[in-house]
Amino acid sequence: MIDPHATNQPRKFVLGVSGASGAAYSLRFLQAVLEQGHELHLVVSEYGRRLLFEESGIKHLTIEELAPGLAGDAAIRSRLFVHPDKDVGAVIARISHAKNAMCSPEELAAQAPDTEYDEIAQWVFPRYESALKRLRAFDFDDLILWPLKKLTEDEGLRE
Repeated sequence: MIDPHATNQPRKFVLGVSGASGAAYSLRFLQAVLEQGHELHLVVSEYGRRLLFEESGIKHLTIEELAPGLAGDAAIRSRLFVHPDKDVGAVIARISHAKNAMCSPEELAAQAPDTEYDEIAQWVFPRYESALKRLRAFDFDDLILWPLKKLTEDEGLRE
């Protein structure tokens, strides 16, 4: 597991480019993350593609165009993952499916991932649950499942 406080361990970052200006900031962040040895997952919306083209002349989401100075380094290339913007909900759907199956983050992490989205969901799910607890918040799945779980666990509530 990656310790977010350790400076010598690589971390995973997600960069979303929505098209709200700031292509230079996105590109600099992408370059800095990759140069420092971290993994970067990039999602660019249709408007984000237009922004990258209009502000930086980028036509293709490749390392050659996004960070030309890093294109020759195979290790850096292997740490950049470009995801289709149509799959933005894939990880959220996997977490929702796991919650609906009453699967804990630990149980999901123990399963062999079939796709990269499964692997990302395994990484995100415990952090997401931790954030919900810290904020004393529930998501939609929790609003349905929490009462069901309590009723299943506490016979007194069922009477």
